[in-house]
Amino acid sequence: MVNREPRQSRRLRGDIRHTLARTAQRLAWLTLVLVATANGADISEFAPCGSSNTESDMYACMQEQLKAADAELNSSYKSLIARYRNDGAVANGSVESQDIYLKKAQIAWITLRDASCQFETYDSIMGSGFGTLYTACLLKQTRERTQYLQWHIDHP
Repeated sequence: MVNREPRQSRRLRGDIRHTLARTAQRLAWLTLVLVATANGADISEFAPCGSSNTESDMYACMQEQLKAADAELNSSYKSLIARYRNDGAVANGSVESQDIYLKKAQIAWITLRDASCQFETYDSIMGSGFGTLYTACLLKQTRERTQYLQWHIDHP
């Protein structure tokens, strides 16, 4: 007769490991949501990543969301640059056209965004979820900047 206790023990250990891993995933998601909402984020911003099963899946999802938001931001920015390219310089006799000021503002915004996200996520810098939290902050700030630029596109 074969002793089945070791097999059952292995199965039980596997079940426990799976339960602990799933609990850790839920805790990571909950931490992201709590930190993000404490910093003024709308939880719906992260909904597409809510079904992520691991921290690395969540991070990858957030990176994809950020990549898409960054593409939208760049599209809005380029649209305004094209509009403002010759505004002001000739008509007003000024040294710089309006697109130069937009470029300066965008560079300053990038510096502000990065510093703000470093500040907002400082407490989690040594944690395993830091990359996800930092990316969530960048995503939130990028979407807000896109809305700001879009407003200028819609209201010439």
